[in-house]
Amino acid sequence: MTLTLGAKYEDNSFSGEEFLPNVRLGWKRPGGDLVWAAISRASRTPNRIERGLTLPGFLVGGEFQSETLTAYELGYRANPLPRASFSVSAFYNVYDDLRTTSLNPATFLPLTFTNGGAGEAWGVEAWGSYDVTDRWRLSAGLSTLEKDFSAPPAALDISGLASVGDDPGYQVLVRSQSRISDDLDLDLSLRAVDALATVDSYVEADVRLGWRLTETLELSATGRNLIEDRRVETGDPVRRRAFGRSVFAALRVSF
Repeated sequence: MTLTLGAKYEDNSFSGEEFLPNVRLGWKRPGGDLVWAAISRASRTPNRIERGLTLPGFLVGGEFQSETLTAYELGYRANPLPRASFSVSAFYNVYDDLRTTSLNPATFLPLTFTNGGAGEAWGVEAWGSYDVTDRWRLSAGLSTLEKDFSAPPAALDISGLASVGDDPGYQVLVRSQSRISDDLDLDLSLRAVDALATVDSYVEADVRLGWRLTETLELSATGRNLIEDRRVETGDPVRRRAFGRSVFAALRVSF
């Protein structure tokens, strides 16, 4: 049984002092598997825009303070078979003082950055691998995320808590890594991602074939995003970008 205690202390000119403790407990059981738990506190300090940006008549610099997070984690890691290993962890995050953009209750304008939002996020992350043979490994991963954020009516928030983002509810990855011969490697991967508010869910595949010409020289060919001709992965209009099929070759020299 191992107990780890830690803390970080920060002092900044925008929001003052920050005390960020961390407590972790690990129990290594007979056979080598590990059970662990952790509680942590983190913060995001204000930036210059949130404290100093002023647009006369429209936006005034406010007294925006740090956003805070309290994270609870629980995990288990084991090697149930000589060729197999897996890890699974669950998390529950509590967010406070999230950024809101508030109206003036009397005159509507100017707007002000305030700390009116709060919420929770929870999910599971898991990963496992199995060596089918000495030359072939299969692995898979899963992550889920659920969120519940809101701002009370008194916050007069017009941003709709846009700062909390738009994230997929799940992501799944399956991978095969094989050594076909002493000089030839073949890697295959398949991933599935849940839908966003304005983006459909999708499944994609990547393939890589590597040929070791010498101990220090490798030639490879890679194909990415092979299932769809064109796909958009984010609904944010500012960062909106289309991804398509791509095939490329690479030559790597090591020394």
